[in-house]
Amino acid sequence: MTSVFEDSASAYSVAAVFSFGAVVVVAAAMLRSRVRPPAAVALLLSFLFKGIAVTLATPPLYEKFDNLVGVHNMGRLVLNLSGGMAWTACVLTVITFWGESGPRAVQRARLWVGMAVAIGGALTLCWFVAPTSELPQDFYASHGNKPAWVAYMLIYLITYGLGALLIIIKCLQYARFHDVAWLRRSMLLTAAGATMCLAFCIMRAHSAIYGMITNDSYSWQRLAPLAATIGQILIVIGLAGPSFSQLVSSARQRIQTYRWHRQLEPLWTALYEGNTQIALAPPAPRSVITTIGSTAESSRFATV
Repeated sequence: MTSVFEDSASAYSVAAVFSFGAVVVVAAAMLRSRVRPPAAVALLLSFLFKGIAVTLATPPLYEKFDNLVGVHNMGRLVLNLSGGMAWTACVLTVITFWGESGPRAVQRARLWVGMAVAIGGALTLCWFVAPTSELPQDFYASHGNKPAWVAYMLIYLITYGLGALLIIIKCLQYARFHDVAWLRRSMLLTAAGATMCLAFCIMRAHSAIYGMITNDSYSWQRLAPLAATIGQILIVIGLAGPSFSQLVSSARQRIQTYRWHRQLEPLWTALYEGNTQIALAPPAPRSVITTIGSTAESSRFATV
């Protein structure tokens, strides 16, 4: 298994499937409700941002994106901004609204967003002043003679790593004081995923420092995509799990309701044939209850 995921394209493709799958799940859960709480919006954006990042981290798509926009290394900037600063701010916002409430949660969420914007601005500035030549695929080990790219890489890795550490701390802190079982599980899984993201940053940083000295990559650099993928899968399960459980429970309830009404159909048909005055609507030729949508009306026959 490890040999498969040493290929960054394979690893990031799996992470992209989980991320965009979570986007679909959360969006479906949001469509079922008229309320759009900030935590739900931030959750949806977190998966969307990470999905974009891991998609662009796949070498063939990275190159195609640069060719499409006609700017060298634009894919590098987009994937680092979306998968680093934007994703971290969204996840911290979700955790904050799950762990706190009221003005304090709003204030902290604004802090996360403000920090992400400021760090993203610094990263973009480094990108603008850096050389415009196409970067090698082994970016973290081939930057020693390019100070602007060194600064870019350090800003990204340090802030991403600190963000992952902050996610771990907040998740463990909130999980300790909450009595809701699903919330505790979500927090612990998210903390485990963030730990793998922190391991990813450490691997990349180690390879970068090693590359500055030797202009070569360290052997465990190949395991970084595996760590990132496992981390994203755990975070998806942790944060999107409640939304998925909601959808499954709702589907089961609708199926069970439909079965109950199908079982009541003979009784309702007999009552209607005995006294047509009790009909709320004329029965269909083959079935009195033809759709799940008619559940609310047909269930009122018992009160007549």
